[in-house]
Amino acid sequence: MKRFTMTVAGQTLSFTEDDIDTIQAALASATQRPGARIQRYGASGLVSVVMQDDRHGFAQRDAANDALDSEQVDY
Repeated sequence: MKRFTMTVAGQTLSFTEDDIDTIQAALASATQRPGARIQRYGASGLVSVVMQDDRHGFAQRDAANDALDSEQVDY
């Protein structure tokens, strides 16, 4: 199995080739639902994405709202 390590702005993410589709699906869903926590299960475990739009004054929602506006799909 191929493993990848990606670093963006000093943050490191390790994942396998089998996780790529899961990561892409989570990112695509997050772009459609700003502020919502999107979760998908991949080969390496849970992938969680929240899109933050700082250009429009958006900050991540608090935990109570996040729990109400979360999308989780089991693949």
